[in-house]
Amino acid sequence: AEDCFRKATHLSATELANMLSLFSSSALAFATGIDIPLVTFDGKQGTTFDFKILNDPVMGGRSHGTWTANNGYGTLDGEVVDVPQLQAPGFITGYAQGTFADASAAIGGGLTLMVRSSTPEYKGFRISMYTGDFSATYACSAGGVAPFSGGCFKGRFNAPVGTGFSPVFIPFSNFTDLWNSATGNPISTCAEDSSHCMTSEMLSKITRVEVWGEGVGGVLNLDVQSIDATASAALVKAPSSVTIVKFDGSTAFRHSDDPVMGGQSASTFSLGGGYATFDGVCKIVPSLNAPGFCKVESVGGSFPDASAFINGSLLLSVRTSTPEFKGYKVAFDVAGLVCPGVAFSPFTTSWKAPFTVPAGDDFSTVKIPLPSFSCDWSSYTGECSTKDPGLFGQQHYCCTDETPEKCPTTDALSGISGVEVWAEGAVGTFHLEIASISLGY
Repeated sequence: AEDCFRKATHLSATELANMLSLFSSSALAFATGIDIPLVTFDGKQGTTFDFKILNDPVMGGRSHGTWTANNGYGTLDGEVVDVPQLQAPGFITGYAQGTFADASAAIGGGLTLMVRSSTPEYKGFRISMYTGDFSATYACSAGGVAPFSGGCFKGRFNAPVGTGFSPVFIPFSNFTDLWNSATGNPISTCAEDSSHCMTSEMLSKITRVEVWGEGVGGVLNLDVQSIDATASAALVKAPSSVTIVKFDGSTAFRHSDDPVMGGQSASTFSLGGGYATFDGVCKIVPSLNAPGFCKVESVGGSFPDASAFINGSLLLSVRTSTPEFKGYKVAFDVAGLVCPGVAFSPFTTSWKAPFTVPAGDDFSTVKIPLPSFSCDWSSYTGECSTKDPGLFGQQHYCCTDETPEKCPTTDALSGISGVEVWAEGAVGTFHLEIASISLGY
């Protein structure tokens, strides 16, 4: 320790020059937008590696997969199934060992994967890199739990929806070398403990790269065109929006009318011409003396990871002949959502927000900022600021600085499982045509 301190405080001219050189190159890399290719599949020396497949060998694991080298990309195909003795999903991984490019200049950024998938609904995609000095195979099997098994940094990602290759950016701060070897989930994150963060020195000596399907059962497909170290997320060319759903027949929908206590609201729903038509009337529920609802919701389907737009808005392409109707609302569902402070209810598995539609014959884009959505809304009104009737009526809360737990999160936006459009909480006839729902800026 004394020797380290002496060296740190009494640098020689050579040591100082080396330090300044490293600092200058890192700063220049960030400023000029350096992109360091680590893996390609185009035959180029230094970035083309021989990937192999590893199927879960532990305790009779039955997961199975293949890695195929194609013309310009590699493909991980397979299925992750439960390990009988563990009753939990196993894994498959495509991996390559070798001497990868020095990525230390990108320490403030992350990995950029150019990928596509026919199974974007699969939520077990992960990528790892070994940067240690011992056995990569051992470290990337033990996840930092066993002695001398640190240095294998793993991060999760979701595959984009679409037929073309798209960039997926994973900040280095999202990687950790302490993770559960049974699930791949972090035990301690970089944010929680800086000793599990990557350093520039580690990024200068990557010797193994792995692409995983892990911890989540299901069939998976992933095409990987390239893996780069990128100095900043801002340098990754990304779209300004992502389409959640189009009403063109590619996603199934069903509609329902208020069934509670003699509800009399009624609606119709149809698809045609590249958009949906939602018609109906909301009426007073006699026993409640309050307006009922009509609803359209998606059935099944897969939805893209929209977490990159956490600071954006939900975008509706809509038009109406009843702009005076004040009960339009939209919601997005997340499977397994628990809204903090709200007891379980089938009405609290989504984030909901109201919207209005301008008058006009043409489709308009209605922007609803994400802070307008709350997971804590009333099943009586659909609002997030009202109190339910009765002696024990629950007070609901909107997304605010004082109640941030009610706001949408990146985890929610990465796991959207459905969308809903409502006519609710207002009496009157409505006519709404919907072409698409997106997230963006």
